[in-house]
Amino acid sequence: MRRTPVFFLACLMTAGFVSAAPAVADPLDDLACSLGPVGGAACAEWLMRHPGAGLDELLPVSLLSADGSVLYQGSGDHFGGCTLAAVDTSAGLLAWSTGLGGVDDCVWLLDLTESPDGATVYATGLVDGAHNDQAVIFAVDADDGSLIWSGTHGTANGFSIAIGAAVSTDGARLYLAGATATAPDDDAVDGLVVALDATDGTLLWDAVYAHPAGSFDLFLDIAVSADGTTVYAGGSATDVHDTTSGDNEMAYAAAAYDALTGTELWNTTGGATDADFGRRLAVTPDGDSVLVGGNKGVSAFSSADGSSLWDTIVPGASDWDDLALFVDLALSPDATTAYLATTRETAYYDAVLAAFDTSSGLLEWTASEGTPNEDTLATGVAVSPDGTSVYLASTGLRGGSTYVPFLGWVGLPGGSEATVTVHDVATGVSSRTVSYTDPLAEYTVATDVHADGSAFYMAGVVTVESDQGDFIAAKFTA
Repeated sequence: MRRTPVFFLACLMTAGFVSAAPAVADPLDDLACSLGPVGGAACAEWLMRHPGAGLDELLPVSLLSADGSVLYQGSGDHFGGCTLAAVDTSAGLLAWSTGLGGVDDCVWLLDLTESPDGATVYATGLVDGAHNDQAVIFAVDADDGSLIWSGTHGTANGFSIAIGAAVSTDGARLYLAGATATAPDDDAVDGLVVALDATDGTLLWDAVYAHPAGSFDLFLDIAVSADGTTVYAGGSATDVHDTTSGDNEMAYAAAAYDALTGTELWNTTGGATDADFGRRLAVTPDGDSVLVGGNKGVSAFSSADGSSLWDTIVPGASDWDDLALFVDLALSPDATTAYLATTRETAYYDAVLAAFDTSSGLLEWTASEGTPNEDTLATGVAVSPDGTSVYLASTGLRGGSTYVPFLGWVGLPGGSEATVTVHDVATGVSSRTVSYTDPLAEYTVATDVHADGSAFYMAGVVTVESDQGDFIAAKFTA
């Protein structure tokens, strides 16, 4: 589907603004609307840009508060430290922005979550320690961005990183998922799960997962059961033996732990037979199934014992592990359908949205978004609260792209375009497309999409000097 740069003129006229006032005033909204492919329906209620984002090695992260009133955006880079910002969604105003971890210490922010009462935002990631890299956790006051507490986790000479975060149902505990190694340059990486006291960061327990078949295991996402008794972690493990190369390949991995003690209840692997990299985890509200979504598809496991329920592959999905970093997974409100945002490889890359029946694993439909001779990569998925629409965030790299280790995909000359498409949940048919390109930036990237009852939000970043840039955000009427 061809994407029209809806906000090109409005952005050109407002380049360089910060959000002390609404980023896009009414006259500019009108100009943006005049460029929309379907008139006012494609226009943003507001479009704003604010400083602090980096695109150094991983995409910035974002979180829509449970009540939909605040969009949090976080980022880190090697040169400018980490930034966490809060955007008031009613008017597109920057409520606050705060630096975390010191200018030189904080490298990455990798996940955001909030307390059940919405009073505290937790940011997790990586900091440069005195002798090694360590997992870092920041607890921030949601009202003003002030730091409540911060802490690190890691061995004396090793390496640790916190990639996923979740809060217990009563708000008392914060759980982290990530990876650890005994030495900074150790090739033997193990999955890591950590439980902290949410009030002050005190360590309650930690657990390490090492699959016997390989040496590279990591957890990338984490969730808590509805009754609060069990913690589930999902990611990847070196497990599947490749008879052609003689090497072990990656497989989806999941594990369950007692929420109070950290005792491992079970661990398991699944997925296809080659190059499966698990990225996102979801637990059905009834507590029966644990889903792990990755670059190739979705695997479902029994929450009781980790036994495999089903594995379903998306036809044509790329087996390039690194693209799994941008995979996203969301459940329908009734949890009968799981939606996976991943990337399909043909002559170029296309963003793919796939729908799975959560009870049987049936692939109900797939929808692709892309433009000829252009790489388009999926970066996020969200479902409307009423369950009628599913939103796919993607970024089109004009003129193709090239891959740089850890930095991931980088667009070739020609810029990029941030896009959200709206799809019917029953058929996958796209009914609407909104796109944004900053003409003064090197790259415009959609990093995620969020939805509440009346609106959906594009979160992203524009880069101005290779890896330095600004956050962008836009609100659309659903």
